[in-house]
Amino acid sequence: MDLQLQGRTALVTGASAGIGTGIAEGLAKEGVRLVLAGRNAAKLEAVATAARGLGAPTVAIVTGDIATTAGCTAVAQAALAAAGGRIDILVNN
Repeated sequence: MDLQLQGRTALVTGASAGIGTGIAEGLAKEGVRLVLAGRNAAKLEAVATAARGLGAPTVAIVTGDIATTAGCTAVAQAALAAAGGRIDILVNN
């Protein structure tokens, strides 16, 4: 399916498991550049590897906990830096 998302950049929170992983994989198949956020770096690395294999042109990882305001700010700033200052799609999972 072509959702015409190729060339866009997405931040997916909670990407290390479950629905977040599924969303990241679906976006990867569409050619979306990904920033994957979560608390477990090892699990995020595994998702990143799979996403690259599915077609994501770039995948960055941001670890942090978005359960607090400070955590949200830190994750957002790191994601923007990893994405070159632009996020087109935000998935708060």
